[in-house]
Amino acid sequence: MKIMRWALVLLLAGCSSSESFADSSWQVTEGYTTPDYPAEVPEAIAGAVVVNFGNSTLNGFTGCAPFNATVEFTKTEGDQQVISTSAEADRMKIPEVIFGDSEGDCTGHVEFVHTAMMDFLQSQEFNLSRPEEKEMVITVYSADPQAVDQPAIRLVQ
Repeated sequence: MKIMRWALVLLLAGCSSSESFADSSWQVTEGYTTPDYPAEVPEAIAGAVVVNFGNSTLNGFTGCAPFNATVEFTKTEGDQQVISTSAEADRMKIPEVIFGDSEGDCTGHVEFVHTAMMDFLQSQEFNLSRPEEKEMVITVYSADPQAVDQPAIRLVQ
């Protein structure tokens, strides 16, 4: 499956980047397939495209369909990844994500957001970074340290 290059800007509700983001809800506001192609979430589904984190789960709505997943948080210690809390994690793995049936009108821009979310979440392993106090970037993991333009989502408070 071809992974589209994109990023989603998410709005984080009620969580500091220095603390665990488990038990928090995130709202998708924009998506990008390439740096030159910005795409806002359509007004028809604004506020409905959400990602909710638990301690070891992830669920939400793509704009067309609900999804559920398990999540494993790890942090780098030397050259190994060890189990971690979300507060200390620098990597996240999604071993499996399950998408429910599409609901409502899933065409056009809404379908674009849905497809981008599905492709991104199925990437399985992600790097986590916190470039600013109220910002987190989740990037598709690559074993190649020189890899650029990996698909990513940016989360802001």
